[in-house]
Amino acid sequence: IAVNRAEYSVVSMSGLDITLKYYGNASDFSYTVSPSNICDISKKQSGETITLSIMPNKAGTATVTLQDKSDRRSDTKITIKVEHSACYDSTSYPVGKYSDVLRYPSAYKGQKMSVYGRVLQISTGWFSTVMRVATKGRYDDVFYIKCDNDLVKGIIEDDYISIYGICTGSETYTTILGASITIPSMEAEKIFIGKH
Repeated sequence: IAVNRAEYSVVSMSGLDITLKYYGNASDFSYTVSPSNICDISKKQSGETITLSIMPNKAGTATVTLQDKSDRRSDTKITIKVEHSACYDSTSYPVGKYSDVLRYPSAYKGQKMSVYGRVLQISTGWFSTVMRVATKGRYDDVFYIKCDNDLVKGIIEDDYISIYGICTGSETYTTILGASITIPSMEAEKIFIGKH
């Protein structure tokens, strides 16, 4: 097993490909990742060239052990460091504060943001979905969330979700009783069920 480096950094959400050479039998090559929640790895092999595709899950460092079942002396370890820029987390997507965004929507418009809260309402159209999400209490500090339909599969009202995306300022809508309400808004890029 021949690798170019012992350490690699993942800085983009699109991940990283690592190419290495393996001179054994294809069926004898394997790898393990520890801890397993930092990144997902898939393998492609063509002759003596192996490409490991690293997809980031969360910021942190993982050790990948490359193994040759027929010759354990050739086992090799590489370190994968996943940077915050490659993940959906509160470092790269700061938590949006309801009162700040509502008061100064233009100052936050276009910035990365995250919110966590309870789904009050979901309205799904042909291509997009709109949600109202309460970030404090049952009906307090509500954000207006827009996203593609793919992002809300499996999500129902009353679920608690973590949302990462871009602040779009504020949104004004009319309630059933005819009142006009303005709340902070964002375009979601990624949604996780539960606290992420």
